[in-house]
Amino acid sequence: FTTDRTGREDGETYDWTGRAFSDLWMSNKNGTKAERMPGPFNTENNEGTLAMTSNGEELYFTRCQSEGAEDAFCRIMRCQRDGDKWSKPQVVEELVGNFNVMHPSFSMDGQLMFFSSDASNGIGGKDIYFSRRGEQGWSSPVNLGQVINTEGDEAFPHVYEDTLYFSSDGHPGMGGLDLFYTYFDEEGRWVKPINLR
Repeated sequence: FTTDRTGREDGETYDWTGRAFSDLWMSNKNGTKAERMPGPFNTENNEGTLAMTSNGEELYFTRCQSEGAEDAFCRIMRCQRDGDKWSKPQVVEELVGNFNVMHPSFSMDGQLMFFSSDASNGIGGKDIYFSRRGEQGWSSPVNLGQVINTEGDEAFPHVYEDTLYFSSDGHPGMGGLDLFYTYFDEEGRWVKPINLR
């Protein structure tokens, strides 16, 4: 899970929130113990929203950082399992541009990666996209379209079996980023998102 609780050695705070930078943490099954994830995941930047492929061999997460004098962008990072260790996180280069890419989630077969982005070709502020895994890596992002994306923000997609869950402040809701879900109808189209209330 992602948290900005204390536990960082450097004691730095994030200007936008006045709190610590977010890191990836893990908990035991019953939730009685939590600790920062060991290994190569956490840095002095913000890390969050991780997803693991169903075979447990790849872990993807969001890292937001400034690259020298350039603007700060959020990127999706990828690690490969090697025994009981993880490789150094690498940027998913196929999704790099002058925009933020974040919040990865996978289809059950691991062949589609869903994520949120504020790319300029979107419908609103942040939209949900997907990319298809191929022999050469990930395909160019595909916008999920106007049934799901609005002029507002759609973010934090999560796929479970045939259902896509996500947050939106653009669909009619209770206020702020409500939770919605959608799935394919019999003709293979997304149904109108349903508010979880």
